[in-house]
Amino acid sequence: LRVLIFKTKYYHEQVLSVPSSIDQMKHLRYLNFHMDCSHRSVELIFPSTFGKLYYMQSIYAEKVSCAEDITKNLTSLRHSSSSSMGFANIGRLTSLQSLGYFQVKKEQGYELKQLKHLNNLRGMLVIDGLGIVRSKEEALEAHLAGKKRLRKLELSFCVRQVGDPNAVAE
Repeated sequence: LRVLIFKTKYYHEQVLSVPSSIDQMKHLRYLNFHMDCSHRSVELIFPSTFGKLYYMQSIYAEKVSCAEDITKNLTSLRHSSSSSMGFANIGRLTSLQSLGYFQVKKEQGYELKQLKHLNNLRGMLVIDGLGIVRSKEEALEAHLAGKKRLRKLELSFCVRQVGDPNAVAE
C-alpha cells in the first residue's frame, strides 16, 4: 500500500491515535487524513513505529504530533500541509519542500534553528512563537534568507491556538 486516504464526517473525539501496526505498511508514501467537519480539527497522534516508514513522502492532516522523536528515519518526507506539525527535530527532514506551519518552542528540538538546513522549502510558511527567540544571533541561525523558493513567509511573535486562526495566546 503506497497511498492511504482517511476521510470522515463525524468523529466526536479531539484526538485520533494511529495504531502502532502502521509500520507494517512499509511502502506507504502518501497519508491524507481529512475531516469534513469544518467547526473543529482532530489531532492525529503517531506512534513511535511511524518512524519506520522510510518511504513516507507526504503527510496531509490538520494537526499532527508524536510522543517521541521519529524524524531521524523520515528522510524521504517532502510535504506536510499540517497547520501544526508536532515533530521534534524537524531540521533532520532536509528533503522537506512544503511545511505550512512551524511553532517555535522553548523545548529541545523545536528551536528556530531547526529551519537552518531546510533549504528546499517552497510556497508558504508560517512561523509562530518568535517572541521566545532571545537574540538576533539565534534568529539568524534559521537562515531564512537562504530559503529562495519561499513565496510567502508569515512571522508571528505570539502563539496561535490551532483551529482558530484569529485567537492568540501569550
